[in-house]
Amino acid sequence: MMIFVQKLTYIAFSYVDGSKSSDKLNEHQKSNALILFPGILEFYSYLFHFQGVVVGPGCNFKDYIEFIDGTNIKKHQNYSTLKCPSVKKALFKKIFMTLLMIVVFLKLTLKYPFSSYLEPDVLAKPLWFRLLFLHLASKGHHLYYYIPWTLSDAVNNASGFGFNGYDEKGEPKWDLLTNINIYELETSTSFKHSIDNWHIQTKNWLRRIFFDRLPKGKTLGVFVVSCIWHGFYPGYYFSFVFSAFVIYVGRGIRRNIRPFFLIPRPT
Repeated sequence: MMIFVQKLTYIAFSYVDGSKSSDKLNEHQKSNALILFPGILEFYSYLFHFQGVVVGPGCNFKDYIEFIDGTNIKKHQNYSTLKCPSVKKALFKKIFMTLLMIVVFLKLTLKYPFSSYLEPDVLAKPLWFRLLFLHLASKGHHLYYYIPWTLSDAVNNASGFGFNGYDEKGEPKWDLLTNINIYELETSTSFKHSIDNWHIQTKNWLRRIFFDRLPKGKTLGVFVVSCIWHGFYPGYYFSFVFSAFVIYVGRGIRRNIRPFFLIPRPT
């Protein structure tokens, strides 16, 4: 249902954007505006296509239709040298990562869940050990998300969905539907950087549908919408609303304090 909410709001707002003057839309809204509402086959195909019907990720309607008619490949290539970009390298990497994480999940995460922190032999350990144990247990809990998101990305890529042009080396990019950048997330140095690399497609949906359209209180508004989208549980509201204020504080520190620690570049 959460993915259906994303897809239905993508279509609804794209259709509304199609009725607006172009000078009232940003670049993304212009490129995804729908002049005509999709037919019944296109509509239900978009909602229930097999690659994303279980765990997503959500995608906008235009990206899906371009995948169906092949425009997603054509628009990134010269028609005189048109060829299908290879997905083998990206697919092998994602499947390998999925299998590796499954092994770690079965061997470690299930063996040392959060509840094992309260076992007497763990509580008898020094504080540094307990903190390290809790930290590693929380990292293991991330695999509950890393595994299905990486696997769903691989499933989409295997069907040809997810091509996103070429990088500076001419290698095809298959990250249009990537939902998690594990390395960037685990090595992030700021809360914003963590958010940018976690649940990426949902972050894009929140930005395009809500952040870009709210007249005021964009950051707090987006986090409140995220609370409602996740469900009516008090923990979500505390976590997400608190996260909004962490973002505000981070912006203030970056703007007012960080410059004191930067080394001026020679001119």
